Amino acid sequence: MARKKKMVAGAADIEANAQGPPLAVVPTRAAALLKAAEVEERDGQLPQFGQEPHPEELVPIANRKLVENKHSYSHKQFKTDLQQYISLAPHSSLVANVMSKAKGKLLGDPVGELAKLPVLADMLRAQGHGCQLVTLSSAQMLEVLIEVEYKEFLYEQKSKPVGEHQRWDRSKAAKYPVEDGAIYCLGWSFSSATSVRQIGTLIPVSYSDGAHMRSNAAGILLSTVSLDSDHHVVPLTYACLLTNENEHSHTLQLEFSKEMHGEAYDRPGRREISDQDKGMEAAWGKVMTNGSKAFNRARHRGDNVSTTVMKPGGSEARRVYKQAVKALTLPRLEEVKALYSPQAAAYLGQVPDAAQYMSRSAQDRFTAI
Repeated sequence: MARKKKMVAGAADIEANAQGPPLAVVPTRAAALLKAAEVEERDGQLPQFGQEPHPEELVPIANRKLVENKHSYSHKQFKTDLQQYISLAPHSSLVANVMSKAKGKLLGDPVGELAKLPVLADMLRAQGHGCQLVTLSSAQMLEVLIEVEYKEFLYEQKSKPVGEHQRWDRSKAAKYPVEDGAIYCLGWSFSSATSVRQIGTLIPVSYSDGAHMRSNAAGILLSTVSLDSDHHVVPLTYACLLTNENEHSHTLQLEFSKEMHGEAYDRPGRREISDQDKGMEAAWGKVMTNGSKAFNRARHRGDNVSTTVMKPGGSEARRVYKQAVKALTLPRLEEVKALYSPQAAAYLGQVPDAAQYMSRSAQDRFTAI
């Protein structure tokens, strides 16, 4: 039994090092397999499975039969084959799910099971689809546990009166069931061959968002979609990850989208619509070089405005801000902005108008065209 690794972190560490939680654990003897399979770790990022053809000598006989039938292999079957790695207790908390998987082991031969994962991804890539599996080291897994439990702790504190707030107990990290040298599987990203072929024919605008899933695959579903010339929705990429929406998960989504769609995705004149989220903003600045942020949805920023102004007046500040966001003309926009309180004006003044108001964003877009 490998010893447990101890680690503690404060809020700053959690914010800076947040990672996503695992799906399964692989014992330390899988290290040789990982090395032989040339798992790539680029620029300090997490290992990316499924990027290169999997060495045949590492593929168990049972899995080679899958490879032979790869032309009929589907993404639906891929999700079914991975179900044993993501089966979790429905409606339980993210902390409970992460703790459960930290204690778990892959069923059967762990080395053989590990070899199967990139093979499944490779079969889809051979058909022109984009598919990627992501893993975590034991140190990264420990950071995951700290992040998800710390955030759940903060949510609990918000529901209590101010006088009953408690301090975060850092000693909890010493009790996390994480093994040194273990490898954890985080989830996967997917892009269909159709979207890869059609990216050049779609409008130069895409929309990204995350949704919390309430099934036996608790976690988040990150999606990026666009429209064709007839305004049909075309999914570009999506990811199923056991994690929160944070800088790490948004970075994975943007990197995968950029890898699959290249210059057609990250090019001058292209706009991305998303929530106003610190993690998304940080990921965007790190990954994207040519594309620009268009209109960021107002929900998160509206809530922040309400908090900044505080009561009384917080809800009114949010209402006024949403009117400004939806203003259809520039004169109407300026008219509503004149109603801002000094606190709200100072907070919102930190963000460019084109990144938050539809009328200003539309004017800039048409001017560029």
